[in-house]
Amino acid sequence: MVTPTTYSLPQIVGKELITDVLRTLGGIAWLFPDAEYWGKDVIMTTPAANYTAQDIPTILTKANLLGPLELYKGVRNLTVRGAPNVTVFCYYGQDVDTANYFVYNNDQFQGDPEVKSSSGDGSVPLHSLEVCKSWKAQQTRPVYVKSMTNVTHQGILHEKHIVQQIVSIATGNVTTAEFMYDQREQ
Repeated sequence: MVTPTTYSLPQIVGKELITDVLRTLGGIAWLFPDAEYWGKDVIMTTPAANYTAQDIPTILTKANLLGPLELYKGVRNLTVRGAPNVTVFCYYGQDVDTANYFVYNNDQFQGDPEVKSSSGDGSVPLHSLEVCKSWKAQQTRPVYVKSMTNVTHQGILHEKHIVQQIVSIATGNVTTAEFMYDQREQ
């Protein structure tokens, strides 16, 4: 579920303390996969069951994580689904090992799970990162998508050309045909 192992945090203090702190952060509920978007994809397994994003309340209840459950209930319907119908510039990294689902050897979600990885940016699985691609067919405004190989979630902010493009977009200076062409072809 949410463990120091999941986020590769340093072990400066005890693992239990880090785990307890992570599980009480208000923003943690926003990090759960969206049930509508993830559908029937398995996000967690135990010897007795496979769980999807639709089962997050069950997972949190069985794991006795009532605080995160309440946080999740408070935010799960606040996500705007579907295309925003504004011009979108979507940048993301891929081909970095990223936690995709978790395998527990017990039904109480105790201990560290085996983490199964897939492509992503090291924090977010590619499946979620690519949601902006689907907006191209759902809206009339343009959607420009750029993925970068072996670029992490935080590392994308260290890519000078990406930062320059973001500044150009924010200041209304998107003028080069090369930039627009490059983005449309992704």
